[in-house]
Amino acid sequence: MPIEPGRKKTPRSWAEVERLRAEAALRQVEERQTFLLDLTDRLRLQKNADQIEQEAARLLGELLGVSVVYFGRLLEDEVEVANEFRRQGMASQLGRYSCQIRSTPVEMARQGQLFVVADSKTAPISGEERERWVRAGIGSLISVPVLRHGSAVASMAILDNVPRHWSAGEIPFLQETAERTWSAVERARAEAALRESDERHTFLLRLSDALRPLSGVLDIQSTATRMLAEYLGVAHAYYYELSPDEDLWLVEEGYSAGGAEWPNTFRLSDYGDFIADSLRRGVTVALNDTEHEPGLEESAAAAFRAIGSRAAVAVPLVKGGRLVGALAVHQPGPRKWAPLELRLIEDVADRTWAAAARARAEEALREADRKRSDLLAMLGQELRNPLVALEDALRLLRSPEPRPDWREITLPFLDQQVDHLNRLVGELLAARLERGKSARRAAAEYPQQPGGNFR
Repeated sequence: MPIEPGRKKTPRSWAEVERLRAEAALRQVEERQTFLLDLTDRLRLQKNADQIEQEAARLLGELLGVSVVYFGRLLEDEVEVANEFRRQGMASQLGRYSCQIRSTPVEMARQGQLFVVADSKTAPISGEERERWVRAGIGSLISVPVLRHGSAVASMAILDNVPRHWSAGEIPFLQETAERTWSAVERARAEAALRESDERHTFLLRLSDALRPLSGVLDIQSTATRMLAEYLGVAHAYYYELSPDEDLWLVEEGYSAGGAEWPNTFRLSDYGDFIADSLRRGVTVALNDTEHEPGLEESAAAAFRAIGSRAAVAVPLVKGGRLVGALAVHQPGPRKWAPLELRLIEDVADRTWAAAARARAEEALREADRKRSDLLAMLGQELRNPLVALEDALRLLRSPEPRPDWREITLPFLDQQVDHLNRLVGELLAARLERGKSARRAAAEYPQQPGGNFR
């Protein structure tokens, strides 16, 4: 019987139904396999971890037709979402989320378990968490953990604004997608870390070459802060010396991009106990955003606001258990300081303090040499006078026909000149001892191996 136009052909038997289902399933498997191959090829072209996350989330979101796809990095006490695919009208999931705020998908991911929700209205979550889902427009969700050595390091979350049935065939596909994407992210991060390490090493060599010929402490600090600020792209880099009252910071030398003005003094107490206590313990302080920094007092945030600093790093100099100085960098906008950047700032601080200590030690030795030379010139003149007098007295005593009273006259004179010589010799020995002390102080101030930890 002919089929009427506009009507679909209906299967004539259950066997045909099963065949059509099998064909649909096969097409779906082939489609997913093609997607995974295409995903691998596309991600291989990306060199940046953020770009890899963005590309993978976009491709998967478009394939599934869902509302949101993102990758969350599972840190020790928070979750970081840096990139996402999001359709218009859905709330953004970007940000850093404290583990103190309960999230069932995150808790399940940390345990290495899938979390699948077909309908948020029936999800096994608390009422408070359900309200958050409703506000975010989440109708269904699946969270796929990424494991490394038995521990979860990330999760891939897929959200839709309507209820959705997640089929059994989708689970392994999504797990493979998450695994391939995160492997590419780790590769990109490892390559970036290697490049940054090489660049950091090259920069430190250039810094050492630039500081080596400098003999003035201020010249050393000026060169180091300029090179550091230009390399990191920060607005300000300065060295500070702490006054004897251990509260007033005095700017020694530094650099501001474009010659911008920078205060000459600061009060350590204005920046709160968190910063002061950390610096006194010799701990580097890194602030990614002073307006939203955990543990930073509001008064300290206001102090940073007053100088136009939104992100900062301070490396302390502690000597003899006492905080004496610091190297600090600032910039007007938020910035997430990478671990390699923090290590670089610490290395620059160490090398600069070593170079400054060397310059001070060399100046102390030059001053000691100058004083010794002056003393020797004076002693040479002073020694000449008593020696001439001694020669004259001895000549008189050795005269073939000495006068009877010459002995009584010359002996007190000889005693006087000998005392004078003893005093001059004593001064000469004292000068020699002082030079030895200066050399020992210089050796203590300037380490034999450059790049040591001075904090």
